[in-house]
Amino acid sequence: MVSKLLVAGSRVELQNDEGNTALHLAAAGGYRKIVDKLIDFGSRLEVQNHKGNTALHLAAAGGHSEMVSKLIDFGSRLEVQNHKGNTALHLAAAGGHSEMVSKLIDFGSVLEVKK
Repeated sequence: MVSKLLVAGSRVELQNDEGNTALHLAAAGGYRKIVDKLIDFGSRLEVQNHKGNTALHLAAAGGHSEMVSKLIDFGSRLEVQNHKGNTALHLAAAGGHSEMVSKLIDFGSVLEVKK
């Protein structure tokens, strides 16, 4: 279904009332195949919603380890901060996702970032 919508010309960067794109929502839900399709059709990784969160922030906050790896492999930047100054690492820690925290540190995320 997603492929049909994308081929028909659906706008991948369209944002809802909270500023989330389809990529934000797919990443937050852990829908790997949909994320692949959206990126194939030009969805940008660094779009921030109204709270400043990227798809990576939402995937990390939700504890979706495979999704976080995929987004980083596609080029998501670890140091992007939301409007509260939090990175994906901070949100993973706040959510109690200790394995995710370790993974993000292994990928090069730093504990302290400059504002």
